[in-house]
Amino acid sequence: MSTQNRQWLGGGAYGNVYKEWFNGQWCAMKEVEDHPGCTTDELMARENEMYRTVNHPNVVKLVGQIHKQAGLWRTPMELIQGQNLYKVMFHPMQNDFQITLPIKSRIITGMCEGLLYLHNKNIIHRDLKPDNIMVENHTFRPVIIDLGLAKFEYGDFYSGRTANHAYAAPEIINQPFTKRSSKSDVWALGKIIAELLVGYEIYPKNPAHYQVLLQKHPEYCEVVAQMIDNPIPRATMNGIIGRIREAEGLIEDNQSLVLIPRPRASSMEFPPNFTLPNPLPPNHIITLNYITHNGMGEVIKIKGEIHTRAGRVHRVWWMKCVPNTLDMNHLPRYLK
Repeated sequence: MSTQNRQWLGGGAYGNVYKEWFNGQWCAMKEVEDHPGCTTDELMARENEMYRTVNHPNVVKLVGQIHKQAGLWRTPMELIQGQNLYKVMFHPMQNDFQITLPIKSRIITGMCEGLLYLHNKNIIHRDLKPDNIMVENHTFRPVIIDLGLAKFEYGDFYSGRTANHAYAAPEIINQPFTKRSSKSDVWALGKIIAELLVGYEIYPKNPAHYQVLLQKHPEYCEVVAQMIDNPIPRATMNGIIGRIREAEGLIEDNQSLVLIPRPRASSMEFPPNFTLPNPLPPNHIITLNYITHNGMGEVIKIKGEIHTRAGRVHRVWWMKCVPNTLDMNHLPRYLK
């Protein structure tokens, strides 16, 4: 393989992904060491079978055969021109446009369609999280990626280890050896939908808490609460997909799907009790993470970033958090 036709896209505990020219097209090539601690022939054969089983616009596709080369297992996958949902949700100022409610709604429906398709194929993803969902530029098509931990579901449950605690259903966290079902995926996706709507990470796992947070989104409030409910009454994707589609239709009827450009740097405001350094460092990111107070004596935590370019302010984003409140009052701040 030529390094001239490769660009590193990302990596994790189990390997790296490169943009690579492969069989006459650009692909996302995942590489994992051929080592018992990373993978085995049996696991790679299972992953190959999993990818060969799926064909849906909201699930990543293979663009070639999984193969072994130079001590690496190589998986050539569809290249999604975009960024993962984690960056879309939690680093909003890295986008050239604001993620409006109609755009969020389109992403939600696509994620649900993709997971519904997998579950109807008896496939459990087992590692759903914002990092494993790509959002295509301009079309906002969400694509579920990384089926490396996925398994076919035969019977009611299929055992598997916890891949990510932040998006693991409560029954998985509370009982480490619990066998998981497709409903574990549903819980994870319900949490992802809630975080996409409110714009920040949610920590409590109580369904009632989510209903409070989503009061401003009545189209999704009830259905998300059912997705993150206890295992037995928890919704299935077949059970909620109709309401998810209906919610997108209602939102698009009331709001147009338009791109709202980010405000110019000259119009940006800065958080309270913050002073820019003088002189301003060129091509730098100033991280905001400090405590201040509002006029009512409440303690406020400020988090955010100020990007400089050529010695001038280029982008500003910040949010405030009032501790000990139910919704944590995260408010993104952009200049008018």
